[in-house]
Amino acid sequence: HDPIAQFRVRRALDRQLILQSPSDLSPTDRVKLHTTLSQARECLRLFPTSFSVSEQAALSMLTEAHVMCSTDYGSAAAVAWAQDFQFDSLLLTRDLTDFHAAGSSITALALQRQQARAPDRISVQRIRDTFGPGGPESVGLSYQDYNRLLHIAQFGIRVFTPPGFTPCPTPAPLRIRYQEVHCAIHRLLHKQMLDGSVVVLPLTEALTIPGIHLQNAQHWTTKKGKPQGRTIADLSNTPDPLLHRPLNGHSSIDKKTVTDACIAAYGPITHPTLTVLVLMVLASADTFGWDAITLWKMDLQGAFNLLWFEPSSVPLLAFPLMFGLVVIHLVGLFGWAGMPYAFHVLTRALDRLIATRISGSSAFYVDDLMACSAVHLVEADRTVARSIITSLAGSTALARDKDELGRRLDFIGWQICLSTRTVSL
Repeated sequence: HDPIAQFRVRRALDRQLILQSPSDLSPTDRVKLHTTLSQARECLRLFPTSFSVSEQAALSMLTEAHVMCSTDYGSAAAVAWAQDFQFDSLLLTRDLTDFHAAGSSITALALQRQQARAPDRISVQRIRDTFGPGGPESVGLSYQDYNRLLHIAQFGIRVFTPPGFTPCPTPAPLRIRYQEVHCAIHRLLHKQMLDGSVVVLPLTEALTIPGIHLQNAQHWTTKKGKPQGRTIADLSNTPDPLLHRPLNGHSSIDKKTVTDACIAAYGPITHPTLTVLVLMVLASADTFGWDAITLWKMDLQGAFNLLWFEPSSVPLLAFPLMFGLVVIHLVGLFGWAGMPYAFHVLTRALDRLIATRISGSSAFYVDDLMACSAVHLVEADRTVARSIITSLAGSTALARDKDELGRRLDFIGWQICLSTRTVSL
């Protein structure tokens, strides 16, 4: 648990070449893979089984695993990806001009952005059109969840704060990791600037906003298969949590208070388990036969970014940046304790809408749709799912590059194979 040792290991991993395909393996890597194969065969001898595997098949699987585990890029890859990125001065000027035009009110600007982009994001009209005349009862969604979704679409997500919380306009110190990869973080934020879901202002302007809270820390973490990683928000730590409570709370009582308020407003979270997913596949197999079914997946684009915050909560979501700038988030972000609860309202709605309108079986885990359909009906089912997602959440709500289809897919970290009828890690 030595942080210095962990840092050195992380830096060493960052410097290693990323293996993209079996053809990229060096002679040393191949020796490692053959050694692993020998160890696996020794292990198999300990079990009373006739299971055997050819060298080529085992090597292929080991190579795939090696490559997959080598795509967790580190900070060095993020820095290289960013290419010394700097914020576009025209966008910075646009945000400042919009802020002044809104009377230097970030809540007014947030409302304007929300209203301007309503036609192609989740809205009251989209909800009513997608559910149709049958309403939520037609798909088995509770009226309570339906009304929660309508409220989020119309007013945004309210940020609940812990007891004794007071906004602090003093900027928190910048994280070392943020400073190290700031170009990558800024490039990722730039994408949100383009669609108007964040506002970047000079610190001097941000300090004029009533109730601005600048004890938050913009942070970064790795994302599998993505050299740029992902931006996250540290809303759980402040330099002096007893003096300035973090937005997520500091004590266990603080955190429970925030969680309880979120559950009361948005409902509890219930994720599908591996058992549920396996039973889903078995149901399709019983209906259509093992050889006539296939697995498929879809993913929501941006996930938490699909939902707006309530404009009055936006001043609490400000983060100091380098170069005397502050980013203010207008849409959902990773790091706030209540975000999973608010987003799960959308998850539950999509889950019921799709499950009741396709011929196969399906389940949602946060922003991931996992399904099993008959081969001859799968394209029709996928078309229905795409239509529901884009009709409810907007034309850009679907990450089309993450669509997957096949007889062997990963569901919540487990590999399900229809051909061998097995589940494995």
